Amino acid sequence: MTPWQSNDAQRRVLHSAMTSRVTVATGPPGTGKSQLVANLVATAVANGQRVLVASTNNRAVDEVWERCENEIPGLLVRTGSAFGATNNRQRELQSLEEFGNRATPHQTPTTCAIRLDRARSAETTLYEQLAGKARLEQDLLDLTEEQGGVAGELQVDSAGLAQRLGSEAARWAAQAARTAKAWFFGRSRRSRLLTKLGVDGEPTAERCALVAQFAELESRRTGFLASLANMPVDSGLLTDLRQREQDVLTASRDLVEVDLGHASAAGRRAIAALLQTARTGGRDWSELRAVLPYVRGWAVTALSARRFPTAPGLFDLVIVDEASQCSIPAVLPLLFRAKRALIIGDAMQLPHIATLPPAKEAKIRRETGLDADWLADRCLSYLRYSSFHAFDRTVDGASLLLDEHYRCHPAIAGLANRLFYGDRLTVLTDVRAQRRADLDPLCWVDVAGRAENPADGSWLNRAEIDAVNHQITSLLGALPPTGSIGVVTPFRAQSAAISAIWAAREPERVKVGTVHTFQGGERDAMIFSLVAAEGIRPGTASWLEQQANLWNVAITRARSHLIVVGGSHYWRSRGGLGGSLLAAAQQSPGSMQRDAVGDTQYEYRLRLAELLAVTYPRTAAQFGLTVGGYPADAVVTTSAGQTALLLDRGHATADPARHLRVQLARTALLGDPHAGRSALRVAAWQLPVDESRLTGAS
Repeated sequence: MTPWQSNDAQRRVLHSAMTSRVTVATGPPGTGKSQLVANLVATAVANGQRVLVASTNNRAVDEVWERCENEIPGLLVRTGSAFGATNNRQRELQSLEEFGNRATPHQTPTTCAIRLDRARSAETTLYEQLAGKARLEQDLLDLTEEQGGVAGELQVDSAGLAQRLGSEAARWAAQAARTAKAWFFGRSRRSRLLTKLGVDGEPTAERCALVAQFAELESRRTGFLASLANMPVDSGLLTDLRQREQDVLTASRDLVEVDLGHASAAGRRAIAALLQTARTGGRDWSELRAVLPYVRGWAVTALSARRFPTAPGLFDLVIVDEASQCSIPAVLPLLFRAKRALIIGDAMQLPHIATLPPAKEAKIRRETGLDADWLADRCLSYLRYSSFHAFDRTVDGASLLLDEHYRCHPAIAGLANRLFYGDRLTVLTDVRAQRRADLDPLCWVDVAGRAENPADGSWLNRAEIDAVNHQITSLLGALPPTGSIGVVTPFRAQSAAISAIWAAREPERVKVGTVHTFQGGERDAMIFSLVAAEGIRPGTASWLEQQANLWNVAITRARSHLIVVGGSHYWRSRGGLGGSLLAAAQQSPGSMQRDAVGDTQYEYRLRLAELLAVTYPRTAAQFGLTVGGYPADAVVTTSAGQTALLLDRGHATADPARHLRVQLARTALLGDPHAGRSALRVAAWQLPVDESRLTGAS
């Protein structure tokens, strides 16, 4: 059930959460974690299951609730404490009242379910087409490479020999195989065969056998090409894919809406009873339990778990969001109420805040007879590990990864991907939809400041404060009027000094805080003030360098622009994450390294250049350009405009349907009709073959 967009990884998590007792998923920044949770809530509710979304992070709970409430009101009821910045008990009462007053739909859930099944079937059929085309192109690539190797051994041009074989490659293959084995007048027969096909050299049996092998491959290649000709072209596949996905979204949303309407009609009496008891301040657990079969989706913070009866398995599914910020004791009351659980978080983001002194933890451990090593081996130590760590340890490598990123500019997301996620993420951010300034996405502002330690024990850097203020002023003028700005820093003193200037001046557009302030948030432009410089204590500098989670959160809050303020000499000399950030900011956009011999990427581009020289003989193609935030393998400019080319090197061992879907999406991101730029995917099998490289000949 996906009323919101979903990708392959999100669907795997959704399926596991609906079928497995415990599912652990890692949701790096910008990978659609909240969207996944909303889809999972819709799936559980439409299947008649009770689901609870919970976290110790108020913002995480609110984000999922707001997404649901804005588009499918009543899908998720936000509850919790009546005290604090927001009265969540009042939110609950309002949602229940609105839910009980829903109009009864004319359609039945069965009708909507049939429509959804048909939409899913059409989408599945299209994915099978994607997989079929990707596999066929991989087969063509493998065959073309093998054919080129045979041509290299024969020392002939692969394309020329294929042309001479023509449409009778199968016949030539059979004849060459017979001739290779011929005994009677064998040499003369082999000589005539090789001469007819324009193959020079000694008329040996081995050469005829190679000709037979080449011709057999050519016959298969002809068959593959005929099959490929019957498949939809890329533009048609992409259009169909978007339409099929939209059909599933619409059908999913209709089913959820209709199901909620019928649940409202069936549960009006129970809802009214709960409202009456809740408004009089009475204990309402029995009334709440009576409502759960009709009002199935709930959202709460961990501290307010007592809102629900202490009954085991009260909810079919409990989703612990931002689990890396949830301590183990905080989630136990939630999981006690769960039949199944999804634990979703990210060990590379900020951990939970524990105020328990280490000595007291050790004392409690001794009193209860718990061994420190035993706890550590199971990631159960309170101060060191979060609930995410504990459950990730239980599945022992079977956790699932949300692996497609949609938030940050590719230059920013690519940096975080390399530094913190081992390049496991696929970046698919649409830069065309971002609010941007006429600036590079990743900049370093060099400030040779000095770190100071005020009386409160934190640190500030006055030269960086001046530089940050200047950058804010520039961004306010350079960004669109709706563009937002964030200033993040590791140190409270620096944050307070900058906030004192901007809190009253631009409270809506400019937000200033430490990294913890921005966990779960994002801004169009982020300014990252590092503070550390000459004068800082060595221990403090070392602490900062080791906080990979802090750096990750600070970097990935930026959608369009990340401006780092710090001393380049200081951070270059220290290396580490600061040095990596500096190097990335100073790298020229679109630069492409060549490792000379053995660089497969470069060799493919050489072959692409040969293809373009034939296709566009009077036009010079450019290589190594960044287009729309992404590297293009080549850009061709003609009188009709620009065409950016993406070279598809085949799916290899990856899932073929996902591979082609991602390649089509990446190709679409290179194009921009407003800029007069189209985009084209070039499959690697279409490239001319370098026979000498394939055989190792000089």
